[in-house]
This record gives sequence, structure tokens and C-alpha cells, in this order.
Amino acid sequence: MPLDDHRKKLIEQNIRNVFNTVLGGGFHKYEKSFLQYKAEIHHRLANMPARANDCFSPSSLKLGAEDDSKVSVCGRKLVYTILLRKSSQFAPPRRLRSVFLVGDDTHARVQAALKAFYPDTFEYEVQGSMPELMVRGTCDGVITYSFPDGEVVKIGIEIKSANSNSFYSANNKPLSIHLDQGAAYTNLLDLDGMCFIYENKNSQEMRFHLMTREEFAERWGRIET
Repeated sequence: MPLDDHRKKLIEQNIRNVFNTVLGGGFHKYEKSFLQYKAEIHHRLANMPARANDCFSPSSLKLGAEDDSKVSVCGRKLVYTILLRKSSQFAPPRRLRSVFLVGDDTHARVQAALKAFYPDTFEYEVQGSMPELMVRGTCDGVITYSFPDGEVVKIGIEIKSANSNSFYSANNKPLSIHLDQGAAYTNLLDLDGMCFIYENKNSQEMRFHLMTREEFAERWGRIET
């Protein structure tokens, strides 16, 4: 069943409230589990195998203009990801390394807050693949919601750290460069929707945008073809 507007807004508000609670007024209650999960996530990241280069990752898909039917790949991201994760011989500039580390820390903090609040229904680093399209990747997380009427929905989480310009460009909706990733993961993992969480690197402000699977349908069709 498609996610209706009421439940879409309710879930988005619930996700927003997680951070007001876990990292806000309720930190004393969640501090121990939050720090434990954050350490586990960093440990997993440090031991993560190199990303395979025999397929495309959803985070590297890029349709470009809305009227462009061709799917391309963000080459720079692929190159840096392979070199940073796989090659001990590659020494990136300090600034570039710091950019990646800041992004990793943002992901771990957001994932840990969600896991502390939803210990039984939130999974982080959820893998999905579609061999026929040569697409494989790992979604930042998936939350399972159960409503009183028995409906169960699965919502993906994608975390984005952004500079101020990009952050304010995502004021009312996700950045277009992230929509292919959302479309891919909703189909790879059979999700009902995807919530993009943006954090401003400069101020730690946050934005939340939830899109349903149906809203990704046209874009996913273009990726498939």
C-alpha cells in the first residue's frame, strides 16, 4: 500500500524528534547506548572491505538534468572511494582526507542516535544489490514502523553532510543529485520510502525530507532503461 501523506508527515516528524530527544533534552537517558553504538559504527567503518569496482554504487548514479534520460556515474567519487578504501599507497591531501572523515563522523553520530532511539527496529549499513543492472550498495539505514492498524512500512535513511550553500538549497526538498540514490535503494531494498537527513557542516542544523517509493517511480524507470 502506498504511504499516504498523513503517515509520511508523521514518520518524518518522528525521525526529526529522535535528534531533539537523543542529542537534546533526553541525552542523559540515551547517552550510554548512543556512545556504545557510535563506537561500534566507527569500528565497523574501520574494518569495512574495499568497495567493489565491478558494479555501480547507488551513491554514484547521476541522471543530471531532469530531461536527460541518460544515467552517468560520478567518476571522481568512484576514484577517490576506491583509492581511499583500497590502496595504502594513495596519500590524499590532508584537506580531502578531513572532508571524508567529517562525513564519516556525521554518519556515525546520526546512525547511533537512531539506533539508540529505535534499538529493535533500526538497522544501519543495510546492503542491497541488483545484479542484472550491475548495481550494489549499502544504505545508511532502514527503520521499520508498525502502525496500530497493522500496516508495516520500511523507510530508508540517507545521511548527507553539506556546506551551507548545499544545505540551504535543500530547504524544501532533497538535492536532485541525491534522488538517484534514493530511487535505487527504495527498489534494491523494497522500501516504502526514503528519508534524506541533511546536516550543515558549519552550524549542525538539520533538514529532513521523506519521499515515498511512488515519488521515485519515474526516476527509477529512467535508471532501469
